[in-house]
Amino acid sequence: LGIPAEPLFRSRDGKRTMIDENTKDAFLIMECVDETQFDALKNAINKMSNYAQKYLNANCKTHFLTKQNSEIIIEN
Repeated sequence: LGIPAEPLFRSRDGKRTMIDENTKDAFLIMECVDETQFDALKNAINKMSNYAQKYLNANCKTHFLTKQNSEIIIEN
């Protein structure tokens, strides 16, 4: 379990889903079940996006889903 106020990261990269040098499209999902930690989640997502842009030359889009904003359309 994560320490409070520290994001908990879980990786599920298996052979079928791993990201490698041939990956063209990918998405990352992070969840926050404690609403008081939403700012920590946003900071973690923004940090991951910045790293992906800096080190992987990635084009990143971020979306935050909530009860009131519960879906997005993912387009290529």
